[in-house]
Amino acid sequence: MSKSILPPPNEAFYKIWHKFTANIGSLWLYSQQIPEMADRLDQKKVREIALEMADIFDDDPKEMEEEFLAFLPSLDELDIYPNFYENANVRETFDLFKTSDFKERVLEWALENVGKAQKLVHSVTTYLAEPPANGIILRRSALVTLLSFLEILFEDLFFVYFHYVNPKGTSTEEKARKKAQSIRGWKNRIEKIKGFGVALNDVENYLIEFYEIAERRNRIVHGDGVITKKYLETTPVEYQSVGSAEGRVLIVSTRYLLRAFHLITLIAFQVCQTAWREWRPNKSPKKANEALEHFVFSTLKQNRYELVKDLASASGEISLSRRYKQFVIVNHAIALRQLGEIERMQSVISLLRSEKRDWRVNIAYMILQGNYDKARLLLLEAAAKNELINVSEYWPLFDPVRDEQWFTNIFDTANRGKLPV
Repeated sequence: MSKSILPPPNEAFYKIWHKFTANIGSLWLYSQQIPEMADRLDQKKVREIALEMADIFDDDPKEMEEEFLAFLPSLDELDIYPNFYENANVRETFDLFKTSDFKERVLEWALENVGKAQKLVHSVTTYLAEPPANGIILRRSALVTLLSFLEILFEDLFFVYFHYVNPKGTSTEEKARKKAQSIRGWKNRIEKIKGFGVALNDVENYLIEFYEIAERRNRIVHGDGVITKKYLETTPVEYQSVGSAEGRVLIVSTRYLLRAFHLITLIAFQVCQTAWREWRPNKSPKKANEALEHFVFSTLKQNRYELVKDLASASGEISLSRRYKQFVIVNHAIALRQLGEIERMQSVISLLRSEKRDWRVNIAYMILQGNYDKARLLLLEAAAKNELINVSEYWPLFDPVRDEQWFTNIFDTANRGKLPV
């Protein structure tokens, strides 16, 4: 068997981070689109059975649909599967089902309407076989996959530590991988990585909430989401979903899933960036800086402005050169502008007031200050030097001037060279 060729440490860190961002980026797109479609399919299924029931009982289809929806709240918005029996109307209906008078009437109706009775049995059987729960299943699956990607990231980082940084007893690739894989449990992983010199700084404040996310994932994987006494005892009340009680079932709302994405991305960013630098203290951080800048920029382009704010805060704990620090500040300010937090934007951008600014940062500074005429002149100057190959016209910075003819003309200029990725 041929021996695998491992990349040098710097390249290993780059591949680890690239793998995580590629995985989580795909999952993000999936989580944005597929569950929403699944919820629409679930609503369609409810509508279809309502139409069938209306036909069977010669009722108004719209009224029947409204009655079904009253029994089935929007599960997209809930984190605990509802106990339908708590609904007075549902309880009254179930109680009616149990009465002998109701059963006799149903049998009498079935004998008089054999065809309709058969249709009713078929509709109910179909509904019970495939209940409208596609959105629930997909959001739960996305959460499980999300945690799996973070586990892979930590395992890869532990391998780098044992193989490159501290290879005592793990001199071979196989030994290093086995030792990395032996570190299990999120509290244990976090404590281990901190023990290896990786400070979590601001991210430390989110760990309790993160542990609840991890425990919810465990409940979903190992107990179909059923809440246990242990879950209630180990999870702080403020991070338990409203209605949590032993025996109830945890699900995943869209809001909850997006929050999980936010926290897990932030933790991964802080851990990877810090380890990259701490475990190679005498090496150039250029590659790590480039990865940081690119990720903040791509997050901004995805309109994930709250995450950009937290990434900027986490970046403040990292030693960056002036150029990279300026780009973090600019993208932070853009996110604040997009969120309408203008005063905070002005406060952030003021950090660049007395700085010697990179020419791209200078353009950004002018646009954020509302000085569009100056920004236009700087863009024309950059276009004349064919420097705009280093600037994306889709940078959210340009939103206020994107529809201006002068802006379109500048970026339509011929001979711009290779377009940026």
